Amino acid sequence: MLLAYFICVLLYIIFDFVSRLVNKTRHKKKINRLLATVNTKDELLYMRETEILNMLALLFQKKGYKVKTTDKCGEFVNGLLLDDVIFVELQKNSPKHLLEIETAIKFTYCMQQASIHRGMLITLGDFKLNTKLYCHKYVIECVNGDQLLAMIREVRMQTDPVKIKQPRLSNP
Repeated sequence: MLLAYFICVLLYIIFDFVSRLVNKTRHKKKINRLLATVNTKDELLYMRETEILNMLALLFQKKGYKVKTTDKCGEFVNGLLLDDVIFVELQKNSPKHLLEIETAIKFTYCMQQASIHRGMLITLGDFKLNTKLYCHKYVIECVNGDQLLAMIREVRMQTDPVKIKQPRLSNP
């Protein structure tokens, strides 16, 4: 009886591990596909915030950053931490929405609480002029929807360097 119980528990652990691995692989493929196919701000608007955030994490990884998710910033979803020095916060708004200065003030507060001195606010819309001036003062990069799409296209255009196989020279 004890042996049967042990076998059931072992099978459950194996099944759980395999199903988690399959789901993780599916999720990575989905995020890669999204990064490869997104062309407009409207497509981004209809995605969930967590999907956009995961896509941003992949985008920054491909740009060479070391990316971590963090709960120390981000109003609605977690934010990202790039190379342990830059906070990234996503504000998913309408492409016609102008981000207010209050959002930047809240973001600055999060940065100060975590002793991070650089940031990046990303929105699908744009920023009001006073928000841009405030962000410039506090070393926060403002990325609007058009700049975000340009970043996605830039990463999409990057290709791995071609490796050329050279013939081996025999020793004379």
